[in-house]
Amino acid sequence: MTLDELLLEWSYRSERGYPSVDNPSDLSILREILDKLNLPSSQIISEIEGLEDSPKGSDEEKVDTEPYSPDDKPDEKVSVDDIISLLDNIKDDEKALKKIKQLILNMPASKNWDDDLSKSANITSKTIDTSNAPKDILDILTSNDDLPAYSKYAKNPLNFSDLPPEGNLIDVFQDIDISQDSLVKLFDFKGAESGRGVGKGEMALAALCGDVEMAAAGAGDLNWNGKSLEVKGSNARLGGRDRKFTGFEKTPLGQLATKYDKSDAMLYSLIPNLANEEDINLDELLKAVIDFEETAHPGGNAVKYFTKDILSNGDEIKSAFFKNLILQYTQNHDIDHLIFLNSNVGKNFGNYFHFTPEEADALVDAGKIKSNNIATHQLDPSLSKP
Repeated sequence: MTLDELLLEWSYRSERGYPSVDNPSDLSILREILDKLNLPSSQIISEIEGLEDSPKGSDEEKVDTEPYSPDDKPDEKVSVDDIISLLDNIKDDEKALKKIKQLILNMPASKNWDDDLSKSANITSKTIDTSNAPKDILDILTSNDDLPAYSKYAKNPLNFSDLPPEGNLIDVFQDIDISQDSLVKLFDFKGAESGRGVGKGEMALAALCGDVEMAAAGAGDLNWNGKSLEVKGSNARLGGRDRKFTGFEKTPLGQLATKYDKSDAMLYSLIPNLANEEDINLDELLKAVIDFEETAHPGGNAVKYFTKDILSNGDEIKSAFFKNLILQYTQNHDIDHLIFLNSNVGKNFGNYFHFTPEEADALVDAGKIKSNNIATHQLDPSLSKP
């Protein structure tokens, strides 16, 4: 086997169609090829890695350590017949043939992939700090031979405006000729940017919806035709994790709890237990609850959601807290629209509701969106439904 033949085999067996010494998988393939040729693989790979790590000196001392690519020999002309003749060498290698087929089919769409995704979805290499988002999305699509279908779909994509108010996102996009596996992986894709979480569903909606793109830094999750669209997956919060109410025992509600010997930390049980005390003054209790909530969630409207007639009903108390939490969150963050989705991979993965802040109360009353229980030690509980 000549050096060119070795490099060609290493290329078509590598993950991206050309090998990289920074990729452990590609180095493993090289080791396998060298071992089959009875060459000292460990020594050769060690020397290659040493070249990669060596300091750069003068022009004469510099070593080209860029990944090998067919373009490394720009003066060498390659014809279709040349490629066809080489294929006979691997005619029985189904894996290698599939790799070459993928490379040929994916080449047109992958050529300007980063620029196209940046223009259509505002997804760039800086969208998340944890990985290269355009490359990861490309890898998801190419691994299932879905890149040509996505490229065709992207020319006339669905709009978020066309999505029903509720449904399942996997079902919504099932007719665009992209495999279910790719859709699930796209909606399961997440990351972080400058310490802020980029949650599941955000980049998928930007990539799949023609009227949605990733928002600018500090401007919410997504930009939907100039509106701020917030995406919340399973167990997400409309606030901070483990945010506590400091000095609860000194508040009017805390003092009532002490007076009637109530130790409940969960508000949905504490308030009804107090309301059921025979000598309790319900007007005083209502005022104490509103005082507590105006301190816990000052951006909401506690007077609207808490009334004397719900004080003894734990479910209605829980709903009132959730409605007020949504109102505070959307007002404090200038959110125009929200989508809550089930992001736990499983039977209900992809179930969603999207709505305006004004529509949230009806969804809470219908039990379509829910949160876990608010407590004195957990003022911003996580979402539990859909």
